[in-house]
Amino acid sequence: MSLCLSVDFSTPTHLLGLLEGDAVIEERFLDTQEPLSLACAEMMRAHDVQWQSLEKIVCGKGPGSFTGLRVALSFCKGLAFSRSIPLLLAPGLDAAAITASTDRPLCVALCRAGREQCFAALASSGQLIASARLLPHPALAALCQKASSDPPTIVCMDADPSLPSAEWERYCVAPMTWSRAMLSLAGAPAQTVAEISACAPEYGRPVSAKTIAERSG
Repeated sequence: MSLCLSVDFSTPTHLLGLLEGDAVIEERFLDTQEPLSLACAEMMRAHDVQWQSLEKIVCGKGPGSFTGLRVALSFCKGLAFSRSIPLLLAPGLDAAAITASTDRPLCVALCRAGREQCFAALASSGQLIASARLLPHPALAALCQKASSDPPTIVCMDADPSLPSAEWERYCVAPMTWSRAMLSLAGAPAQTVAEISACAPEYGRPVSAKTIAERSG
């Protein structure tokens, strides 16, 4: 069976998973200070999986955290290069919303983006309604009201997402089938050196060269 590593650092909830075919072997949350390479090595060692056994990688493409997206994608691209295996990109917030909404009429996966804005994806009963995007709080509230008359269940992808409404129910995300959702939402695999090199994150907002230089320095 095909072994796949799944990684998503697009939000403060860092997720790491290992699949065999469409069966999830393990998924875990990582501390934001935990090195990705060490966490991967530990998880694979726990299941007696060798690096050369990996056949593909799926990585969260955003939108979301500038630093998290760059760290995760750089690691995944390096691993794909070194092992000569395909790299697939997928929207992590979409996967989180779909995973949590299997038995809920409306679910919103979100993380804060500052200035009373958030990145948010909507799903209902396991089906994506709106893919992840940057939204002001009033626009998110209006979108939820349009999608359902019931208050949404919120998947909190950071400790304090600054919800538009205090009445919205909070739900702590558990990975479980998150990796499978990531894989199902992934785009076409990048397989050649040129294709893998061209893989880029989707930050969800304009990022200038000045911003990149400031945050890199």
